[in-house]
This record gives sequence, structure tokens and C-alpha cells, in this order.
Amino acid sequence: VCGAWPRPQRASSMAPGASERRGAGAAAFSSPLSAGGATATLNGAGFEMGAESPLLRACVDGALAVAREAGTAPLLLDCGCAYGLNARAALRELSAGSARPPRVVAADMEVGHLEAVNKLGLAGVVTAHCKLPDELPTAEARDAGAILVADVLHFLEPAQVDASLAALAQLLAPGGVICATAMSPHSGPCAPGRCEAGERFTAEYCARKAAKVAWPGADLLAISDSLEQQLLAQGTPLEQAREVAARAPRSMTLVEPNDLAGAARRAGLEVVSAELCHHPGYPPFLANLEGPGDCTALVARRPKARD
Repeated sequence: VCGAWPRPQRASSMAPGASERRGAGAAAFSSPLSAGGATATLNGAGFEMGAESPLLRACVDGALAVAREAGTAPLLLDCGCAYGLNARAALRELSAGSARPPRVVAADMEVGHLEAVNKLGLAGVVTAHCKLPDELPTAEARDAGAILVADVLHFLEPAQVDASLAALAQLLAPGGVICATAMSPHSGPCAPGRCEAGERFTAEYCARKAAKVAWPGADLLAISDSLEQQLLAQGTPLEQAREVAARAPRSMTLVEPNDLAGAARRAGLEVVSAELCHHPGYPPFLANLEGPGDCTALVARRPKARD
């Protein structure tokens, strides 16, 4: 949908507090965008959201199904774990659904995030370094029943999204699922009613869609401009607004369901579902409750017959 939407109002999250999720000793970048329970990552470029992934249940169910069929303990990879919100929730739900002790691999490119997860002291959660698309925790997560990729893919270029899904698919057990969420072109930073950067994005995005350009939401939004403009409109001091904006990526790959579905199929996966949704944990800057969906959610399965 190409059009303008008003600023959303989001209820506060009931997720664990930010300091509890980070663990002792982990100091996140203090961002005025952190609201509704969201916590800025250590590099300030992203967030651990204020609520669990909307695909957590699907991911847990996928891991349990593979484990039951194979007669093994459930194994789930959380790729981009941040401070461990989803990893902890996955461990809880897997433990409730399996007689065998589950294992959750919490993986991230930021060493400080892995240290924070380790300090949570969760028996059954192991940490591993991971940087998509080339550096995967192969030893720890091979034959995973499910892989959660929560709000990571929008930081990658389209070719890297393709490569990441293809590489992650090889870690899955037959019948295992990848559950991925990413920001959509209808998320808050793109909303034309909020700032001039959103106006520019919407006009160009609609033109690209009309021309049937592949990945029309790629390398288009100068999200740092949108950040600075929205922060200044909220009364944030200029120096602080610029500091926050400077940490943000200049552009991102904002995706529609067909973008992720196509990448999944190219990776040899069967698409179970690909749809827009409203992420329950997005902070107000990212959320857009009036649009068709601020988040794109993909569930894709590795075929049971190995090649």
C-alpha cells in the first residue's frame, strides 16, 4: 500500500526488563529510541525488541516436530540472539513440550551479546559466534530442527539475504524450519506522515514496485535521515539526535513477503507462510500500527528428502 499513515500508539510490553535481559555487566547503547521495552544493541545500530518474536511459537513447534520424529532432543538456533530474549523463551517452551532436555544455540556477531546471554545462566543454552551469510555456528547447530532469524535480514543486501537463507538451510535437519522476520517497507521509518525522509521513500518505493524492480525496498531508505528527523520532531537535542543517527545503517533491505518467499525458494526451501504482520515488540519509531504490517514474517521448511 502506497500512502501516508499516522504515528502509532503502542501499549507497553510485559517482557522482562532490559537490564534483566542483558544480564549483569552488559551496557547497551543508551538510545532515546528505546521504548516499549526495546533495548538498543551494543553497537547502537539495532534493537532487541520489547517482546518475543511473533514467530517464536512456530519456531518452537518446528523444532519439537523434528525432535519427535527423529527421537532426539530438540535443537533450535537463534541467529541474532542479542541479549537472549528469544533464546530464553525458546528454551522455556521447548522444555515444556519435550521429555528430553532441549538445546538452544544463541548466536550473534557481537561478543558482548554472547557474554550477556552466558551471564543469564540458562542451562540448555549455549552461545556461538555467527555473522551472516558466511560465518555460521555449524558445529553447534548442525541438524537444527528450527532456526529463528529475528530482525536481522533487513541489515543485509539482497544477495546476502539469498546467501544467508541458502547457508542456514544447510544447517536444518530434514523437515526443519527457518522462521525469519524483517522490517517491511510499511514500517515506521518509511511512513510518509512522519518525516520528509519517509515521503521520499514512499514515492521511490511505489515507483520501483510499478516498474517491477526486484527487491524494491533495498538500498532505498536513508534510515539515518529518518531517525534524525523524527528525533528532532520529538524534541531530542540536536547533538543526541545526530549521535543516534550516526550509528544507524545508511540504508537497509526492507522486504515484502514475496521478497523473502522468493529467497527461500531459491534456497531450496518450501514456503509454509510469508505475510505481513505487526511486530509486538517494535519500539514506536519502527512500529506502524495503521499500515498493512510493519514486519514481514517467513516460515519455510527444508524438504524431508535430502538431495
